[in-house]
Amino acid sequence: MTANFRLFMLVLINILFLFLPVNASNNIDNYNLFPAGNDIDRFEIGSMEFSGNNRFKSSELAAMINTRASKLSVPRMAFGYYYEEINKTPVGKRIFPNNFMKNLKLNLDKMADEISWYDEREVAQDVLTLTDIYNRNGYHKVAVTYKFEPDSAQKINVITFVIEENTSFLVNYLEYTGLDSLPPALSSKVNKLRRVKIGHIFNENKILSEISSIRRKLLDNGYYYCAFSRPTVRTDTALNIDSIYVKFTVGNRLKIAHVQFVDSTMGQHKVANSMKRHLMEFQEGQYYSKSKISKTLSNLLELGTFNMLTIDTSSHFFPISDSTLSLVVYSRYKKQKDWGLSIYGNQTIEDIYKGGAEGTFFHRNLFGGAQAANFFTRIETKDPWDAIKRWFGGTYNPDYEWQVGFNMSQPFLTNIGTMRVGFSTQLVFSELSQINTDLKIRTFSFPLKFPLIFADYTYINAGSVDLLFEWQAPINLQSAKEKAFKNVSTNADSTIIEQSFMIYESLDQFNEENLDIRPTSIILSGTMISDNRNNMFTPSKGHYTVVSTDIAYGGVASYIRPQISYSYFTKLNKYTVFAMKARGGYSIILSEEKNAFIPIERQFFAGGGNSVRGWASRRLRYPMPNPDDYQNNSDLLGFFQDFVGSKMLIEGTAEVRWKIGRPQFLNKSLANIADMMVLTGFVDVGNSFYWMADKYEYEAYEFITGLAASVGIGAGFLTPVGPFRFDFAWKLYDPYSQKLVIDKWRFFTNKAGYLYDMEFHIGLGYAF
Repeated sequence: MTANFRLFMLVLINILFLFLPVNASNNIDNYNLFPAGNDIDRFEIGSMEFSGNNRFKSSELAAMINTRASKLSVPRMAFGYYYEEINKTPVGKRIFPNNFMKNLKLNLDKMADEISWYDEREVAQDVLTLTDIYNRNGYHKVAVTYKFEPDSAQKINVITFVIEENTSFLVNYLEYTGLDSLPPALSSKVNKLRRVKIGHIFNENKILSEISSIRRKLLDNGYYYCAFSRPTVRTDTALNIDSIYVKFTVGNRLKIAHVQFVDSTMGQHKVANSMKRHLMEFQEGQYYSKSKISKTLSNLLELGTFNMLTIDTSSHFFPISDSTLSLVVYSRYKKQKDWGLSIYGNQTIEDIYKGGAEGTFFHRNLFGGAQAANFFTRIETKDPWDAIKRWFGGTYNPDYEWQVGFNMSQPFLTNIGTMRVGFSTQLVFSELSQINTDLKIRTFSFPLKFPLIFADYTYINAGSVDLLFEWQAPINLQSAKEKAFKNVSTNADSTIIEQSFMIYESLDQFNEENLDIRPTSIILSGTMISDNRNNMFTPSKGHYTVVSTDIAYGGVASYIRPQISYSYFTKLNKYTVFAMKARGGYSIILSEEKNAFIPIERQFFAGGGNSVRGWASRRLRYPMPNPDDYQNNSDLLGFFQDFVGSKMLIEGTAEVRWKIGRPQFLNKSLANIADMMVLTGFVDVGNSFYWMADKYEYEAYEFITGLAASVGIGAGFLTPVGPFRFDFAWKLYDPYSQKLVIDKWRFFTNKAGYLYDMEFHIGLGYAF
């Protein structure tokens, strides 16, 4: 043989050796393993263990490899038991028909994925995977083996990965080359990104993360062609140290010389280039920045006028040089005019759920500046499910509101520093009432809104400044009062009903004095929002904070209303999320108390599917009104509870949200359905205080003892905007049961059948 041929054969043998299974004769006790029934050549993995691992938890290592221990569901264990027992005896085979056995076997086959079989090649690959994981984390001398043995006590086969971690290697040297040409200011910023410390344990992920962050910094400072080579690691096995060398190629620093807009309008009205430029995070003459390109794409897509957007380099419209780039913004338009009839549901910033039907005509680009305009008419109700329960239950009359109006929004008005200011306005005429109720509230509103978008790196990332001019009038007030007083038998009852009407008496008197011309409410509002949730509709981590203040002055409404809402979300495990919310607000009346007026949409209500769920919508306040004071007229009492709110609110909720996932014992179709299912368990606490139809004098402790509590469970089906959910809630602590404070602390009602004293809610989206 020639030397070349011998070399070729040696290389070939080595290559083939890589694909041969690991010799398992020393790892497997073939003679004592528990076989799979009559199949003596297959062995089930009953348990998987790790030994010698200190750097990683066993659960972490198990998630990184393919080998698994069998995890049998209850149906699989039951089917398997009966199938094996029946097949053991001839009598069993005769008693059970063939079709029964075939169906039993078919179900077992569908659950085959629940059983994990020993695969020598797969285990050998997992040994290499574990070795690589340890190598990447500084354990270059690690030795990984395995053994597959029977456990006679449990009568299962156990696979154990044996890990000898040995000494970890430390970073002795880390050098970046190719960065010498950076300007001093940029070089200083790059040096601040160096987080890998000399003398710390080698960690490949941390090193690569640092390299990537340096590259991102360069890409955001004009180095469009920046790249780096694969890090070179030199290991000293005697001293247990690593030296790392990374070569950067930065290229020239480039400025943006020209921006060209190319529009594929698809027959739609073109958005002015000036509007697009206002939303660009970069300008001509500035250094190229990849993050600003990405932010610009996001800004333009938020206009809602484009189906597709790209920003890329091109020399077709303007030449590219050694120091400049030419960019092209390509946009493809979507249909700008839409009209239709629809059923809708939405949740306001204050977690008030509304639903109804509407007819709309919508234009996404009215004047060429991406101005969105919408003409609409709608009829809606607060808490639609509660309205349905009232309609069929007959306890209270359901409320409704119909509206007709026009709104328009301008996405960009001006910049103030890094803050972008938009503008929107609305003209709305509405009428709010209850079915079979005389009194109605008519409203004409003219809000001016200035949405604020802050820089991404700020804690407060959104907000608004709003100015509202509103004209409200109670209709049929006198006839409603006459009807209410018809059955009054005592002066005390008369006083209570008069007090209940007081808020609308003040409104009616103001309109008479000002000939219905002067706005009843002029409200200046400011809102700040901090939102770092990872998902708007199904968050699993982050927080959502809203702080707002209303200042009403100049009309009959004269008050200051600060409020705050804070929600927090964290992931407990792959399928479970813990969520909590705290909310509070208080209205400070600036006028005489007898003339106090707050528009109904600015009053506080408690109870319902997005509040304390053990009570019906808007049926929770402290103290509760006495039905005897309203001559046991449920319609009259229901009206005041729905249309007269409170000046103070305290609420808190803790909720565990569990996603079912994909159970292995289900077939693919059922597993897909199960993966969309969620379950919740919750505790709600809260109440509203200072009901504007009452003059109750509070003791300080009552803001604690007056808090109601409820518990419940829920189930839902995930949709793109959150789960379509069903919540079942029970009163845990009812502060109205007894008058003595010491007797109020009881946690179950005195009624028989407590479990049936339940509130049921339906909603779209989580409660918060």
